[in-house]
Amino acid sequence: MNSPSDNITGLRLMQLMLDPEIEIITCIFDMHNFMFYNISYSCEKILGYTKAEMINQTLEKFIHKKDYERSLDEARKNKDSESLPGVFINRYIHKNGKTVRLIWISIGTNKDKSISIGIPFNFLVDNFKMFYDKEN
Repeated sequence: MNSPSDNITGLRLMQLMLDPEIEIITCIFDMHNFMFYNISYSCEKILGYTKAEMINQTLEKFIHKKDYERSLDEARKNKDSESLPGVFINRYIHKNGKTVRLIWISIGTNKDKSISIGIPFNFLVDNFKMFYDKEN
């Protein structure tokens, strides 16, 4: 049974995920057409594209060409897997042309849609360093 604190924590997590200032992308991904069905507003801060520019667009438009086939393979593997979360790293191309490495965690998948969280690699490294420095 969930305690009230679990519900508050879950609510806070949802607020953080939907906040455009937080450097985490949440998305619902169409598993048939390999396109973004929905995506958080933070995509603009992380990738330079607005939510409207990414919705209903295929991965091919945003993923580094060398990572495209591997990313599709990972998506297919997660779709057919009973074990979640699925985790993988790929590179996206920012609207300004720079490469952005994202760590993706697939937190829910069925044959039609996948719910995933994308965390910029640099965001994790920077926050890990900050945590580590505070602990030592």
